[in-house]
Amino acid sequence: MNKKKGLWGVGILLFFVIMPILFGFRISKGLILSGAVIVSGLALFYHGFQTYRRVRLIENIPTSDIRSLAMGLVEITGKAVQKVDLKSPLIGKPCVYSRIEIQELRQQGKHSSWVTIHEKEQRENFYVRDATGQVEIDPREAQIEIPPDRTCSLPGKQYPKEIEQYCEKEKIPLHKPFFTVGPLQLGGNPSRKLNEWFIEAGDAVYVMGTAAQKNGAESAKQEDRIIITKGMHHPFFYISDKTEKETIKGLKRNSYWFIGGGAALAIVGLALLLTFGSV
Repeated sequence: MNKKKGLWGVGILLFFVIMPILFGFRISKGLILSGAVIVSGLALFYHGFQTYRRVRLIENIPTSDIRSLAMGLVEITGKAVQKVDLKSPLIGKPCVYSRIEIQELRQQGKHSSWVTIHEKEQRENFYVRDATGQVEIDPREAQIEIPPDRTCSLPGKQYPKEIEQYCEKEKIPLHKPFFTVGPLQLGGNPSRKLNEWFIEAGDAVYVMGTAAQKNGAESAKQEDRIIITKGMHHPFFYISDKTEKETIKGLKRNSYWFIGGGAALAIVGLALLLTFGSV
């Protein structure tokens, strides 16, 4: 990651130092704007290309039975099984992963925007089980892509009971006065929205990651010897509650949008550069 950031930094530096020298542009707001647009477009294009590479990787690696896992990059499907007693934050369903986010609509000058005021994620090791056996998953560095299980707006005077209980537990103030005059508080609840994601115990999951031997493990049981995690040589580590076909379709669609959008943005930036450079 640091190496990539370094390369982008060098690219930006080269753009703003060498381009004006080569083409005789003076550094102006227009040049800065066009440079920002070009760099943003190239970044989107690069992200789309990397996403497409992941699609090809998924397509080329066959799904393995858990019982016959080899060390290295693997792809498995099965049911999520708890290793740690974990419950979804709001309704208390047994799960292997959860995340909750609360946002608040805030006024900033003439504009308003959604600001995250609370975010909490629970990642604990769990098992994936198929018809042949089960294997442990360490999801700490995984890219987890699942749709929200619950999305709701929270305006008005009263919150649902489970949300009130969660906010009290996490010390999130429910009632926020718009302004205070002495002991008098005027106003009401701000507009908020909540998103909750979780992988429920028993849900079907798709995992691509690196199967590795656990340190010092000598048990005959595979779940005690092997763990799937993020590898050093194969850093792609992906968990989803979609099927492989759905995962490929979604990643392909995203890669096309990023590649096409990035290329278009870079062309617009180049046009701006030529326009401002000729002024």
